[in-house]
Amino acid sequence: MVPVRLDSIIPRGALHNEAAPPKPPRSDRPASMDQLPQPTSNEVVSAIRAVRRYNEDLMKGQAETGGEEKAPPIPLKKKTVMLYKEIVKGYHFDDTLMQPLYIPMAECGPPALPPKKRKSRRQVPSVGRRRDEHSGGSGVDKRSSSDDQRSSVASSVEDLADDTDAEDINYLELEDTSGSLIFHKEEDGGYTLRGGPLDALIAYAASTTSAVKQFTEAFLLTYYTFITPEKLISKLLSRLYHFYKQGNKPVWTATISLLVRLLNNLNQPLVQEAEVRLIEMVHQMLSDGNLKFAQLLRNALVTKLNQLIPVNTKTAPLVGPGFKSNRKFAVTDFSPEEIARQMTVLDNELFQKVDVSEMLYWAKEQNEEKSPMLTHFTMHFNNVSQWTKTRILERGVDMRVRVKVVIHFVGIMKALRDIFNNFNSYLAILSAIESSPVSRLDWPDRVIKSLEEPRALIDNKGSFKNYREAFARAKPPCIPYIGLYLQDLTFIEMQPKLLEDGVSVNFTKRWKQFKSVDHIRFAQTKQYNFDPNPDILSLFSNFEDFASDEELWTFSNEIKPSARAQRVVHS
Repeated sequence: MVPVRLDSIIPRGALHNEAAPPKPPRSDRPASMDQLPQPTSNEVVSAIRAVRRYNEDLMKGQAETGGEEKAPPIPLKKKTVMLYKEIVKGYHFDDTLMQPLYIPMAECGPPALPPKKRKSRRQVPSVGRRRDEHSGGSGVDKRSSSDDQRSSVASSVEDLADDTDAEDINYLELEDTSGSLIFHKEEDGGYTLRGGPLDALIAYAASTTSAVKQFTEAFLLTYYTFITPEKLISKLLSRLYHFYKQGNKPVWTATISLLVRLLNNLNQPLVQEAEVRLIEMVHQMLSDGNLKFAQLLRNALVTKLNQLIPVNTKTAPLVGPGFKSNRKFAVTDFSPEEIARQMTVLDNELFQKVDVSEMLYWAKEQNEEKSPMLTHFTMHFNNVSQWTKTRILERGVDMRVRVKVVIHFVGIMKALRDIFNNFNSYLAILSAIESSPVSRLDWPDRVIKSLEEPRALIDNKGSFKNYREAFARAKPPCIPYIGLYLQDLTFIEMQPKLLEDGVSVNFTKRWKQFKSVDHIRFAQTKQYNFDPNPDILSLFSNFEDFASDEELWTFSNEIKPSARAQRVVHS
């Protein structure tokens, strides 16, 4: 038995008239439109509730009967992400080193002020300063334009009045809100958007001009930090209803475009009010013959509604749940390149499921429960590090073999970085070798020398400049060490939410957040295409076969007794 899909709430046949009974045509609209179903709001709500109850009862029954479709909850380890960031010691923030790594987009240009408005058009009242000659621009959004364009932009900014109270303006009902935003003038004569009233930013993101595409990208990636998804959907629907009623097609189609992208990227269920309003909007457009846009919105909505069914957020192990290695294989039985390849297989499976919104949520609230896949990915990092320590410090191994194991792990690190661009497992292994139980042992010079390059990569000088530059040179597929970006986002989150006027959203802060998470989004644009190796995966044993910190210290002291223990023996 499978959960009921919600397509029936907005019948798929409504878009093609394949199942609707024929009705006499009305004179005021096309005949095909009379065949479309027209449910009332009460019917819509009842349908949603009925399917929800059915799915909830079904999932509950599966849990009681041991059904496989009900996944166990992730055993969250508190402060997992904090442990993940421990390797980044001596951290300090320098956003000039955050190289922009943008995903290529057609005609992706920075937001720009419109040309000077004609007197016949409605003038948008200004709020606060329109141009800030002081510091504060993010540098993300620099515009290269002709002198004429710059002149018209400056004139548009300076000609707007400053004597209207922002609270009296309904920005969502204005076609153009750029005049109510605050821009910083750059040295090249272009402008950087610093911020503005919340509703003005929302309307600007749904602009009809292609010049705001990059701003829209930043807006969609960072809006979680200044407005909840349900509130944003409500405001976009208000804007959509207003301009749809007016018949302003360029604006309402641009608003639908933004709304569809928002729904497609949303990683949480919709609230019921939003569901009902979206369904009503779809049926209104169907009734009016706007089939193309109704279908776009309907498809996004149905996909989101079907996500009401619980999702298994825990990644199934590739070698079977609960599998433990029988120690048939040792790390040195396989080449460093092959082990690095299989580590990358597991890393990539988890990394591709991390949504950048989870990183923003975590930086804002330090709440791992709201960032399940991020937490799972960081737990994997910690487990790889702990597993590596255990393999190095295992009992019953003489020092000669132990040195060979460490050298082998250094070779694995080299393959991870140079061949696979996997900085995650690279630093997991490095953190294991640099840990106190391992580093305190007496290693030969060749081991110490082999660690010079990895140590230089994570040197904290210049805000970890070496790592940032190395990752900037990497091309997808690649896997970053996101602990550093979590540090960046945590620092950025401490910056003011509003600008000096106490009303305008500080979008300079969001530009910085966008630059940081865009590195992660960039790395996820391509995936590795490697086949799992069962023998090596059995060696990994899902990285669950490791000793505790207390046991590792015991192993380390057995290999090299502490100074205190030696004094006790001699006494």
